[in-house]
Amino acid sequence: MKHKTLISTLLNNNIIDFNKSKPQRLTSINESCIHIDFQRALAFPAIQNKLCQLYCDWITAPFGQKFDYICPASENAIPMAAQISASLSIPLIIIKKDKSGNCIIDGNYKETTNILIIENIIITGRTCIEVINKLRTLNLYPRQILCLMKRSRISLGQMFAGTLNNSIVPLISLLNTREVEFIIKLQASKLCVDADVSTMAELINIIQKTSPWVSIIKTHTDMIKDFVPTGENNSPNILQNLKNKYGILLWEDRKFADTASITNKQITQGIHKISTWADIVSVHTSSGPEVFTSTQSRDWVDGCMIFAICHSHVNTPLDHFTKSLQMIDPLGQHTQILNVDPDHRSHNKFKNVIGVVTDKDIQTSLLKIASYNNSTDLKWADIIIIGKDIIVDQDLKILREIFHHHSQ
Repeated sequence: MKHKTLISTLLNNNIIDFNKSKPQRLTSINESCIHIDFQRALAFPAIQNKLCQLYCDWITAPFGQKFDYICPASENAIPMAAQISASLSIPLIIIKKDKSGNCIIDGNYKETTNILIIENIIITGRTCIEVINKLRTLNLYPRQILCLMKRSRISLGQMFAGTLNNSIVPLISLLNTREVEFIIKLQASKLCVDADVSTMAELINIIQKTSPWVSIIKTHTDMIKDFVPTGENNSPNILQNLKNKYGILLWEDRKFADTASITNKQITQGIHKISTWADIVSVHTSSGPEVFTSTQSRDWVDGCMIFAICHSHVNTPLDHFTKSLQMIDPLGQHTQILNVDPDHRSHNKFKNVIGVVTDKDIQTSLLKIASYNNSTDLKWADIIIIGKDIIVDQDLKILREIFHHHSQ
């Protein structure tokens, strides 16, 4: 993943705080275990420079749009906007309120010029909307909103619909929220619980009980008989809120194995609306490279990560498994080599394909996902799947023992 090192640095310096025991409220209806305060980066000049460079690289990209002024959307964004302005020699203007509550602009500016709006984090977009409308009343043209992170699954059109004069201003998030959450949550534990249940109540119970010790809950939502696709208390929204509140990732393990266009529709459409809540989906390599080629575009499956299935059953011949893995991971050597150096992992061929399900220790640039077996040492595995039968005991003794064993 592109920004893994940067995200780890932000975590280590408490700019990103991940605390499963203390979820914080993001909006009036949503909580999250991940709290982000980019203002703290001001205490770490090297980190602040790295964040500033993300903005500058985008602004100065070849064939990019040219801006006459930079304008911070909020008070918290002023330090970053000022640093970008100084780095790129683009003048800064700041909107603020006078003692009477009227909006005024600090800075010299010319009318009918192009403005780049800078923000740290966007959740509802309300502040950006106010700034855009104010700029337009002054005959200035806001052309782009650039933020470090958009912490909302709401689309740009839904966020700004009916609230802006004239037209919507495009919004770019430099850090992909799903990738950031994936990196953060996966660092907390390498355990995944297999939640093969038939009701939403059972699934919710497993999430609540096991979340302190696992990073992933593996689901089969087509088995859930009371899954509600729409309405006020619809299941996709419930799952989305639960994974944020309890700090886990959701893996829909339906094992897609159709053509590229059909697989796309199965993930993004239908009554289960998988792409709106799932972080990971399973896709068979038997579908051919076209399916994985399509995932080059993050929007193809709405940002879902993919775990590849290279076998049809547990007795799949090794040569068949190796050929399937070669298709999606040409950088790996695909031999049974123990103690693989984790630094060997580099960019794989298909950027959304990040893991492979395997019962053997193989050399690969992908994450290795293996099922727990009490008689097998799985220190080599990046993700370990725990069967539902292991968590039936009320005090979760076995689950906690496995967690502590693989956290050493």
